[in-house]
Amino acid sequence: MRASFPIPPPDPRDAAWDDLVATLPRAAALPPRAQIDAVAERAATLLDDVHWRALLLPSSVGTHDAAVARAHLRRESGRAVLRARLAPADASLREPGPHLLAPGVADALASGDGSRLAELLRPLGNRRHAGPLLSADTCARLLADVERVRAFRRTHDVPRLPPNSMHADGLQLDELGLRGFGAWLARSVVRPLAALHFADLGGATLADAHGFVVEYGEDAERALPFHVDDSEVTLNLCLGSSSAGGRLALRGLRCDAHAQGGWTRDEELLLEHVPGVALLHAGRDRHEALPIHGGRRVNLIVWCRSPTYRAEAREGGACRPWCGMHGASRARD
Repeated sequence: MRASFPIPPPDPRDAAWDDLVATLPRAAALPPRAQIDAVAERAATLLDDVHWRALLLPSSVGTHDAAVARAHLRRESGRAVLRARLAPADASLREPGPHLLAPGVADALASGDGSRLAELLRPLGNRRHAGPLLSADTCARLLADVERVRAFRRTHDVPRLPPNSMHADGLQLDELGLRGFGAWLARSVVRPLAALHFADLGGATLADAHGFVVEYGEDAERALPFHVDDSEVTLNLCLGSSSAGGRLALRGLRCDAHAQGGWTRDEELLLEHVPGVALLHAGRDRHEALPIHGGRRVNLIVWCRSPTYRAEAREGGACRPWCGMHGASRARD
């Protein structure tokens, strides 16, 4: 499969939020926190309009109570305000392409040669592969941009905008002005590799992504409990670390029916985070971030999703063939 390195088109939902911020010029003169409040209040008044409601409030949120909807509007208002205030991000990151990749990666992806692709990442067991995908310079630029946004949020008392329901400390890529960067990674870099290593998990049809940066440290989260990702394939790349402890513990693939079960010794992998090294693993590979004992670590996470695979998987049985419990009874070793 050849990689064309396309830049995905803007998400119309992001564009709607950006338009909303732009239509409140007086709010732009307010401190960032007050501007976020003004945009959120204006968004709430638009929910009676069917068109705007579809853009501002996903159906998954709309089924909950008003408090959940308001919280969503405030988070998205915050991200839109940060995009407007902090743009432009590093130009080399806003225009993703082969220049961001580690040596040899672009050529291997463009070749479409399965043997060359297989050599890019080293196997770490069942559907776990690791190696440098982004260049050291790209990682340094991403880390610098994270620091820029963190400093702005701290200086201007911008409220926390959790990147997802599990992480309290972090940034979505669109807060860095990099709304297309995660989708580019998923489609142009991860998908050709996932087609090779995660074929039965929708690897060849990855088309959607949720990209974010998380931080662990003494003044941030110290650990993350046992969980699975909302992805078919996850890219986890350490951007920088001065930490002690905090290894990633992978516990094996499970379907929904067996997600809370035990694991065998051969399914467990305890992985040290190395700056610049990316890990690709199945989103259903249960894992946790073990407690950090000092220092700080910043990781780039991209949840790569396949709508095609998800639609097909809904037609299947409760337990999937890739599940470690499929056709057998396995218990904690």
